[in-house]
Amino acid sequence: MFFLLNISQIFFAQDCFPFNLDILQQYSKTSDTVRPVFLKGGFHFINIKTGKDLFPVVFEEAYPFYKDVAIVKYNNEYNLVSRNGEFILIEKIPDFAYKPTLNNDQPFLVYFGNAFTHIYDSLANPWEVSREIANRSSYTTYKSENNKYGFSCSDRFKTLQSSPKYDTIISLTENYVLAKINNKFGLEDTVSRVIVDFDYDEALPLNTENIFNVSQRFFAFRKKQLWYYFDRSGKLLLKSKTKVDRISKDSDKIIGSVKKNDKFSLLYTDGTAGDFEMDSISKNVNIGFKANEFYFINDDKSVTKYSPGFTQAKFSKITKTVTSPYGGWSVVEITEKVTTIRSSPNNIIKKDTDPTVWKSLNDNFDFCEYMKLEEAGNRHVVDGNNIIVRIYIDGISFPKQNPHYYQGVKKINDFNAALNKLEF
Repeated sequence: MFFLLNISQIFFAQDCFPFNLDILQQYSKTSDTVRPVFLKGGFHFINIKTGKDLFPVVFEEAYPFYKDVAIVKYNNEYNLVSRNGEFILIEKIPDFAYKPTLNNDQPFLVYFGNAFTHIYDSLANPWEVSREIANRSSYTTYKSENNKYGFSCSDRFKTLQSSPKYDTIISLTENYVLAKINNKFGLEDTVSRVIVDFDYDEALPLNTENIFNVSQRFFAFRKKQLWYYFDRSGKLLLKSKTKVDRISKDSDKIIGSVKKNDKFSLLYTDGTAGDFEMDSISKNVNIGFKANEFYFINDDKSVTKYSPGFTQAKFSKITKTVTSPYGGWSVVEITEKVTTIRSSPNNIIKKDTDPTVWKSLNDNFDFCEYMKLEEAGNRHVVDGNNIIVRIYIDGISFPKQNPHYYQGVKKINDFNAALNKLEF
């Protein structure tokens, strides 16, 4: 039960960031005053107004609250935590087997592999597919013989067609038609009620998650040198010379992100701009990235650092657990000074870690390449031993279940070779 998003395409590859960027973006609300923050070897939920740490527990992984629930990892297991600090799930969800993913079509559903599904909107209630939702209308554009555009609305009963009156249609959703009439841009709803007059020279396309959902609270139009920003009712909020490159999704304070000289800042509804610059900003304008660190964007014109990117991080410990389908097991724990080998039934061997091999491990370790390694998962039932490797950085472990080292680059293969040397 977890989640996925497309924020990774905006920053850098998801492989270089150990947490799910899509979930991070989907559930981060700019209005929330409680943020997960990486401090002192783990994640803490901090009230950004008071600086108070809400819970005594330090998490290995943590995502923003959505309503009253947040996804966390604690003691190498995923769970959900309430705003009261209570764990919600009884099921054990090991981090190496069930990483969180998001269903983009139903973002209130969170998956942990095939093990568990959580519905944010109903902790205790069963979920069923709504027939009304399953049979919603579909919208498509068409071009008439007079070269004008209209749109069709179809459901399981009938198809309705609007009159072809538009020069072009920029964006079409269940609620809005962003189009051009007489060479001027404007906005209507799908029953031809005008929301923004067709009087503008340029318009920014709608941010749509799907045909049913407009994921923004503002609309942007240009007339001559000025940009006009409207709310969803058509009320003019701001006239400005500043053009945003992306409209924010959920904020009612932040209009959008502004790009200048390959850096990003923000435009607020009061006409002011943020006094910080980011290297990238997410498509929902709620997460910023700068100098290998991730930041939450807040409505109060502040930013809160979420986590370092770990791309240049060095590990402090490595463990390798091997479990045989016949009941045997071994655990190798490697630190800079000591290598400890435990094996069934109750054997323990300790020895000094070879400093040359330890240096080789560090020299050949590449965080992005390690995170990129594919995993065989729990195929040990047919393929033999189940192997779980954990890399520990700043108190957090990054597991790989049966990693395919042979698919990695030479450095990561050399890393695996050095790891094998330290085991024996």
